[in-house]
Amino acid sequence: MKGFESFSLSLLDYMVFLSYFAIILFIGLWAGRKKKTDSSGYFLAGRTLPWYVVGSSFIAANISSEHFIGMIGASFVYGLCMAQYCWGNIFSFSLLVWFFIPFLLSARIFTTPEFLEKRFNPALRQFFAIVTIISNVIAFLAAVLYGGGIALEKLFGWDLWIGIAAIGFLAGIITLWGGLMSVAWADVFTVLVMFAGGILVTVLGLYMLSGDSHSLLEGWKIMVERNQAHTGVWAEAVAQNAQNILHRDTYNRMSVIQPITHDITPWLGLLLGCFPSVSGTM
Repeated sequence: MKGFESFSLSLLDYMVFLSYFAIILFIGLWAGRKKKTDSSGYFLAGRTLPWYVVGSSFIAANISSEHFIGMIGASFVYGLCMAQYCWGNIFSFSLLVWFFIPFLLSARIFTTPEFLEKRFNPALRQFFAIVTIISNVIAFLAAVLYGGGIALEKLFGWDLWIGIAAIGFLAGIITLWGGLMSVAWADVFTVLVMFAGGILVTVLGLYMLSGDSHSLLEGWKIMVERNQAHTGVWAEAVAQNAQNILHRDTYNRMSVIQPITHDITPWLGLLLGCFPSVSGTM
């Protein structure tokens, strides 16, 4: 951890960080500048968003700090099997796109609580809405804000609570100002940054891993070799933790499909994990 302790940021790093937040704030305020005359304009952006904005917002809403921090950390421990959560989305999104969305659109229904009211009664709609808000705040939003606060604490030395408050305050301004219109257009920029940053981190990581050869192909080979963990300290680390993770003496870090005894991603999750994903995306 010596290298991490000596980690420092330059003036350019701070400028890039502040520029990102300034651009996000500008886009959100600019997109939501028009006055909303009704709830449809505020919560549904007047149904005028183009497809690429809707798609970008959907991606940005599903990817946040719990992925960049938590899921990457879990992948470091468990290996490629963490991709099983993303593989499950193939089935859940297919059901959502080809079955649920056409049905909801034909009935002119835009939210799950609205469907529950028409199918059952207003009381169930209110109950589901309250439970959803509480669960999202406690289970989802809390983890997102905490992960972002941890990142600010480690990078800039901010107090954890100040980092959480800053992220929540900025997101709150954009959301309250322009509703879905502001959020959706800000998400477009967020998705572009995520894609560019993900590709850049991958390329630079493989470049540094390759050592003096400075070859991305060599870096890829080294990455695969160390994750296979057949020799050296990597094999020792896997051997020490195989029983805890898999309850077996061997563990294949390079396999997405794991035995049923796996602690967090047994193969059965590929078949059944899509159903909670469907309910979550709705």
